[in-house]
Formats: sequence, structure tokens, C-alpha cells
Amino acid sequence: MNSLLRFLRFVSPLASLLCALLFAKPSVAQEKPAHLLLKVDQGSSGPYGGEKASLCLLVYSNGKIVDSEWSRAGVEILDQDGKKSRAEKTVSYEYHVDERDVLWQIGELEDFLKSKAVLRLQPSFEPPHRAVDFVELSTIQVNLPNAKTKTINVREYYAASLIEKTKYPSALVILMDKLARIEDEATRKGKPAERPTDCYSEPK
Repeated sequence: MNSLLRFLRFVSPLASLLCALLFAKPSVAQEKPAHLLLKVDQGSSGPYGGEKASLCLLVYSNGKIVDSEWSRAGVEILDQDGKKSRAEKTVSYEYHVDERDVLWQIGELEDFLKSKAVLRLQPSFEPPHRAVDFVELSTIQVNLPNAKTKTINVREYYAASLIEKTKYPSALVILMDKLARIEDEATRKGKPAERPTDCYSEPK
């Protein structure tokens, strides 16, 4: 009987320790360091003279998403001293994908970015039609393994009609749709944040 009690006293703490090791979350030091998966720079001008806007979207491997937007009105304002100026606005949001969803949501995106369909996309896509009063350029930089990058430039994509979008490769349409969804989620669920230093304030 005494031997049995001694055995139980030994096994109980050992079982607790094993459970703690199995279910404990990995420490920050043990986690893989987060890296930038992709960056999107989007600049637009028009339709009114002087009207400009830019968008900067950063997506990280740990589920962190930063969306920063800058805009300048086309209409000039005259102050009391007779000086003309245009109103400017900058908003930035930071959003973190739920820990439970990072693996499939961000992991799925990362796998897609490394897929042959995306890697085979040409580096630039011309406007779907001649620009009249609106110019837009989206630059997507994908960070790949081994310090390689893939850059895709797309002109006036969001001004294209549904019929015009059928002329684009399906991988590009899927990518642009995913980016639009990520941006929307960041602005709806994110918290106000400082504009990242690597995001341009005004379109080049």
C-alpha cells in the first residue's frame, strides 16, 4: 500500500508537467520571426485637377496588417490671407488576424503568392482602356523565399469593367480580389495607427 501511494505521488506531478508542456503556447523566442509577405503601393490622380490619393498595404506572416491611406482634394480652398491650399487627409489602421485564423488565412495567402500561377504573372499590365480623367497604378511587391522578390505593376485595374477583367489572367484577378478584401478587413476592424515610415505620403 505504501509503495502504491509513493508511486501515485510521483506520477501525479509528472502527468501535470507533461500536460503543461503539451498544451502550453510557444514563447515569443520560440516562434518564427514575422516577415513582410507583401507590400502594395497604389497611387491615383483625378478626376479633378490636383486630386490625388495613395494607399499603402503591408501584410505580415504573423497576421499583422497595416493599411495607410493619404488623399488630397482637387478643390482649392482660399484662406483669410488669400493663400490657396488643398485639404489633405491621412488615415492608418493596424489589424491583427485572429491567432486561430493565421495558419489558414495567412498561410493560404502565402502559399498562393508562391504558386506558379502568381510567379508566372508578367511584371506589368497595361490599362484596360485609354485613361480619360483618372490614372491609377498599383504596385505589388511579393517577398519570396531566399530574399527574392516579385513585383507586379497594374494600371487602372479598379477602373476596368467586368468584361475587361476577363482579359486578365485569373491569378491576377484572384490576387487583386484578395488584396481588396484584406484592405477592407483592416479598415473595418483595425485600430488607428501611425503611418509606417516605408509608406509614401504622396504618389510619386
